[in-house]
Amino acid sequence: MGKSRCATDALNGYFYQFDYTILQLLQDTNNKEFVVEGIEDVDIQTATTKTAVQLKYYDKTDYNHSVIKPAVVYMFEDFMERKKNSRSFIYYKIYGHYKSGSDKLPDNIDADFVKTNFLNSQTTNTYTINDIQDFLKYFKIDNKASDIEEQNKKIISTIKFKFNCDDFDADYIYYANALKIIRSLAIERNFNARKITSEDFCKRIDKKNSLFDKWFVEKKTIEKYCKEMKKKYFPVQFNLSPFSRFFLIEISDDTSIPEMKDILLYIQHKYSKLSQKEPEPFIPYIYFHNISKPNLVKLKQSLYEENCKFVDGYDFLGAKFDATSISRRVFPKDSIKIRIISKLNQLKSILECDKQTKEIYQFYMTDIYYKGNPKQIKQCNIFVKSIGNIREIL
Repeated sequence: MGKSRCATDALNGYFYQFDYTILQLLQDTNNKEFVVEGIEDVDIQTATTKTAVQLKYYDKTDYNHSVIKPAVVYMFEDFMERKKNSRSFIYYKIYGHYKSGSDKLPDNIDADFVKTNFLNSQTTNTYTINDIQDFLKYFKIDNKASDIEEQNKKIISTIKFKFNCDDFDADYIYYANALKIIRSLAIERNFNARKITSEDFCKRIDKKNSLFDKWFVEKKTIEKYCKEMKKKYFPVQFNLSPFSRFFLIEISDDTSIPEMKDILLYIQHKYSKLSQKEPEPFIPYIYFHNISKPNLVKLKQSLYEENCKFVDGYDFLGAKFDATSISRRVFPKDSIKIRIISKLNQLKSILECDKQTKEIYQFYMTDIYYKGNPKQIKQCNIFVKSIGNIREIL
């Protein structure tokens, strides 16, 4: 239990840092340059100044001077190294949220307070009060920062205003994109590769296809995430339109044949209409990304043995793939229940042959593997942690 709580606290610390950077980028009006994980957690640079910001998030801990002491020492020693070597000065900021105790820190701190509460004896013996006073011209502490929930609300409201979007798009599209971009910058090894301006950042998040990843889902919880995906993309419908629906599903190495068959039959049941009264009978297409050739054969064999008829574009032994065959119109008397796409590169020709209104639902675990052309065909890209999440979303 304690281990789980520690993991959650660590994640909250990361999310707090990422959200702070996102909010600063969104609110910036001067196109400043930001460095994620620079000298401190975030570096903010203009044409004339640089500010190194270290973030502290302790929502379960009272504030004490000892909590930020190591950060103050590090910043002070960096300042003195710059002063000694006539290097350009930078500004320093500690930005923190604590459970309580923030009033222990005076609104205005002087050199004596810094010397007594933050610097160790070795440091104070080496440098003078004048050195500390000079440092304070470049140093600021804000220990009354918003908590993680309030900070995130500010992000969502800023996104809604800036991009004129609703709550869902602000959270599950723009914010999801922002979180993935900032996280990817934070793990870049090259310092220059971690730089970004507010203008570039806003352009990169302004995309209708969300870049969901496990971090975004971890923050939301998988249960809430699946519920929101269902509400947005698969609301309850009593009369399904006779569309050609393509379900592209990424699987992991340990996904079993029964798991694949289960989700395939579930999709077939929900997104098929083959009754005699249906003027335009329809069945879905399914493609399993990363499935091995032997497992694909086993899956088809298992369906065949259960009398679940399917078409896959191969009409006889040794035949070449035929897109017109897999996309041909189905009739109840044929008893064909599903269309199976064996290879991703077959999708383009199938889309060209199928003349119905088409929708593509791509479920991915790592990265988007089919780009498509969303201007021509509706395409929804949905991140999942496992194949089991798909049933929850559908």
